[in-house]
Amino acid sequence: MKHLLPKVASLGRVVGAAMLLAAVLALTGGTSQAADKQITLSWWSTPAWPVNGDVYYWQKSMIQAFEETHPNVKIKLTQLDWASATTKLDTAIMARQFPDIATGGAKVATWAKYGILEPIDPYLTPQDRADYYPVALKKFTYQGKIYGWPWFTTTYVIYLNLDIFKERGIEPPKDGNWTWDEFVETAKKLTFKDKNGQQVYGFGAIMQPFYYQAFGVLLSDGGQLLSPDEVRFGLNTAEGVSGLQKLVDLVQKHKVSPLAMGSAQDADMTKMFTDGHLAMLAQGTFYIRQLEKALEGQTEGFQGTPQATKPFPFAVANYPIGKLGRPISLHEGVGGFVVFKHDDKDRVKAAMEFGRFLTSPENQKALTNYGTFPSRRSVGDIYTDDPYLSWALRNAVPTLDVPPVTPSWLEVDKAIVPYFQLAILGKQSAEEAMANAARAADAILKASR
Repeated sequence: MKHLLPKVASLGRVVGAAMLLAAVLALTGGTSQAADKQITLSWWSTPAWPVNGDVYYWQKSMIQAFEETHPNVKIKLTQLDWASATTKLDTAIMARQFPDIATGGAKVATWAKYGILEPIDPYLTPQDRADYYPVALKKFTYQGKIYGWPWFTTTYVIYLNLDIFKERGIEPPKDGNWTWDEFVETAKKLTFKDKNGQQVYGFGAIMQPFYYQAFGVLLSDGGQLLSPDEVRFGLNTAEGVSGLQKLVDLVQKHKVSPLAMGSAQDADMTKMFTDGHLAMLAQGTFYIRQLEKALEGQTEGFQGTPQATKPFPFAVANYPIGKLGRPISLHEGVGGFVVFKHDDKDRVKAAMEFGRFLTSPENQKALTNYGTFPSRRSVGDIYTDDPYLSWALRNAVPTLDVPPVTPSWLEVDKAIVPYFQLAILGKQSAEEAMANAARAADAILKASR
């Protein structure tokens, strides 16, 4: 380097170079490897996909790879199971004994409001911001700052039982897209009694708190869950009522959906589909792998979801297009990693560096094991050998939106859904149910300000 910095080089140039280097390090979070300081990070993680029966194999492999290139950093993994993960994190937060980095997404707004998360904005390059899908960053954005490294995305689609389509002489939508009228007419033709007298319904989607299978219809006419400033309920509009009326009509007017749509649990509605009592089902894209396994003669279920009892050919499609002018799906479906605050800024920088490493384009290619989709555009199509997942990546993921990222949303969700259920069950009109939902939601939102 000596020949690049001759004696005639001005002190200003040297200082300028140092300032530039400092700026780059600040933008990227610096490099903990450059420091001699030994750093130990704690990583709390829920399971990933199994490898030789080990559902934490991926985490261990990531730790080994990171430590090899960052010899001054050691990472201790705490293995959380799905059932107790939230409780353990909440307990740790109350005791202010939280980890350096953790798998997170659902409580980002709450934790950010508590002031215990570090925003990743200073560590994002312009290239990062352009590479992440906007909805992936939106999921971790609270009051203008981004509080997590997006890792994967997923969404809901509509599954089609092609055996029933064939039996009724109906073609599925060629490109997976259809208008509301086309969807309703298809559902009508798919609603019948089979040779055993069993009622088969055209379409099913549950309406339960924290599940959004029916929201692709509810929001199809342009309704918004909250006002733009997120201080008021936004669905009590002509667009929102119209969307709810569509769900009501599927059950009460067109009679193409079971009355249970207003009360059934996720597993029950899915079982109706796998038993051949539903021709179309709104369900998460994670279900694609399970139906594929059933077709291949494999019987292993996936994370507690009812396995297909009878293999059948299937296809996937988007939600029908309403007045919004494009299909839309709503899902919590963006996962990632959050970095908690710590007085030791070197630990924070190391944790940020690890978060960037976990979510790098190269490491996101492993999401094929998860049946989920990348959060970065540059990863490309990781499912070129799987026509269902490849279609979903190209066509369904772009329809994804996420619920409002506000601390009170889960409470609002729990309060409004019972009114939507009453409308679907025919106990309240769509207008009355939406007005009641608005009163309940606005009270919660006002109290949380």
